[in-house]
Amino acid sequence: LTGFEGMSEMDQEDLIAASVAKLFAASCAKVTLITTGGGMFAVPMLLTVPGGSSTMIDCQVPYHEEATKTVLETASSDGKTPDQFVSQETALQLASAALVRTKSCVPETNSLCVGLGCTAALATTRNRRGKDQAFICAVFQSTSTPTKGLVGRLCFPKGDSGQSLFTRVEQDKWTSQAILSVLFKAVSLAGCDFPAESAEQILAPLLATHKDISWSIDTVDFNS
Repeated sequence: LTGFEGMSEMDQEDLIAASVAKLFAASCAKVTLITTGGGMFAVPMLLTVPGGSSTMIDCQVPYHEEATKTVLETASSDGKTPDQFVSQETALQLASAALVRTKSCVPETNSLCVGLGCTAALATTRNRRGKDQAFICAVFQSTSTPTKGLVGRLCFPKGDSGQSLFTRVEQDKWTSQAILSVLFKAVSLAGCDFPAESAEQILAPLLATHKDISWSIDTVDFNS
């Protein structure tokens, strides 16, 4: 995708709102989001657009470590939590918990049920040894669609001395955009009447402007 360099913040917000409105208008999915450590702007990005009740089931932000552990334990078959909170495994477990929440609120429905999970370590008041990054997962299924999954990873560069190069607010907004991108890709893959290009367009301005920020997204194989 080209032509997104230099897009103003207002234009980006309009693009996001228009894409969310299209998702709500399609009314083809039921969605729960659970995010920890970042992605906070995803909640207003979704819930301030009219028509959200047709799609959104719940948004949860278990921010404290113990609160996050409680969510993870309920999603684990053995009651254990991952060794690393900011990891693909944790994002998948959060998404699985979100899917359970969605299905519990819309039993016996033909709608696509989606669980979104995000775990992030972003810029903070101290220099962390680890990376500034976020893992975002979507797990989705319907009566006609077997369980499928997507996992994305957004990674921000750091300076030579380990300092974050972007502010916490910037990183959180971009992580939130990545959450929506994964959601849009999931509903598109599931066959919803929703433009597939929206998933790429929402992150295109960021990736065109900051080429040192890395983004990848892959499918999750539940049959292996």
